[in-house]
Amino acid sequence: MEEYIAFSSSGPAEWGSPKSFVPKRIRWLTEQELAELPSDFENAFDCAGMAIRYFTHGDRAVERPKIMKALFQTLLWFYEGAIESADVMAIAKFCSCMEALACGKGKKGIFNLIQSHLAVESVPNLERDLKRLYGEGRSRTLHGTTDRLGHDWGDDRQLAEILAHECLIRSLERAATSCDADDPNILLEAGSII
Repeated sequence: MEEYIAFSSSGPAEWGSPKSFVPKRIRWLTEQELAELPSDFENAFDCAGMAIRYFTHGDRAVERPKIMKALFQTLLWFYEGAIESADVMAIAKFCSCMEALACGKGKKGIFNLIQSHLAVESVPNLERDLKRLYGEGRSRTLHGTTDRLGHDWGDDRQLAEILAHECLIRSLERAATSCDADDPNILLEAGSII
């Protein structure tokens, strides 16, 4: 299981009361631990910062508002999926994250996104797994037509999270290295492999 990090300049934030909900997989980083993180993701962090700046300050605050708008929505979906306690709802949010990166092109767009960013020709069962994640885990759940709410979605959640995470990091890198482009469709193009 992957571990998520959360940090502030003073360490763990106050959550209001001892009974406040703190997601299980979050751990806090000190400033020193944060400074020691590898710089491999510097471009991705910078681009995520620009997307957040777009959200907090609007179109005029960033040079590429269309891409930053798409990336901010993607970051928001990923965050929501990461803190979601219900596995099936987390899957819906991770699929929405990937769909935002795929410019709203649905399951086929997500499949193309995964293939281009993860440099895979064919992954056994990827099409089948994506059909289950997107069709049953996302669409039927969001539209209220699923009959599998009580199903154990733990393994599927983990797969959706891994795919969304990898596509998100690579899309941030792609946007960071395409400094002049303001077309979110560039996120569908193959980026650098990290």
